[in-house]
Amino acid sequence: MPWANHVGEILLAGPTVMREYFKHPDESAETLRKHDDGLTWVYTGDPGWQGCLENSRR
Repeated sequence: MPWANHVGEILLAGPTVMREYFKHPDESAETLRKHDDGLTWVYTGDPGWQGCLENSRR
């Protein structure tokens, strides 16, 4: 499995994901990114790998 030891960033997308940070356009632009699939993805900044989520910084 090529992804077994690869740590990446947790991304979220879906109908319940926020649209923006209220009155914080710079943070919104950094955290929320529209992909070619048409979805807006939230870049959480948290580490994760296939089959496991780890939220150790909050």
